[in-house]
Amino acid sequence: MPGVPGTWSTRYRLSEHFEPGFEWHSNFGELKEHKSYDEQTHQAGPVFYGSVGPVKYNVGFLFGVTDPAPEGELKAILEYEIYI
Repeated sequence: MPGVPGTWSTRYRLSEHFEPGFEWHSNFGELKEHKSYDEQTHQAGPVFYGSVGPVKYNVGFLFGVTDPAPEGELKAILEYEIYI
């Protein structure tokens, strides 16, 4: 992703298996472009984190805050841990 990205994440640990949270993702564009807020890409939305055995998950839905951002985007990350 070209430009200057920024991400903020917070979560509340109910248990190791379920942590509801919120994320904000931004792309400010190239520093030399000096884009206004309405020309930048900003997305925010609820995200759920947790683990089930060796599998960690991070799933959420991000809504577009500014016009250049997608209206909605599903985010899903699964990790499988193996200890060597």
